[in-house]
Amino acid sequence: MSSSCAAEGGVKPRTLGSRLNVPVSVRGREQTRSCSPIGLPHGPVAQEVCRIAVKRATPVRGGSRCTWSLQTGAEWSVGEPNNHFEFASGAPRCLPVAEGIGVTPMVGIAQMLA
Repeated sequence: MSSSCAAEGGVKPRTLGSRLNVPVSVRGREQTRSCSPIGLPHGPVAQEVCRIAVKRATPVRGGSRCTWSLQTGAEWSVGEPNNHFEFASGAPRCLPVAEGIGVTPMVGIAQMLA
């Protein structure tokens, strides 16, 4: 699922590889999951919309099920963007490698490198 969320007051600035902490309800208890914004952080709509991708996992722990149950227009409060693995551009050559949750940030990195 790819979801776009218009942010009240604008989207907080982020860098490639950032993650957002989002609250999810799992079996009636609130937990936090991390989601990766998709695309370039300085693209044409990046100040107005933040797109995330959430894979519907099977078996599930509950976070993806909660995210997939959101309806159009639902309000979702997310944390500030954080980045523990910021992409450093400027190298003469680059070979991005990722697996698992590291694949989603590759969309923006590939766009930047193209």
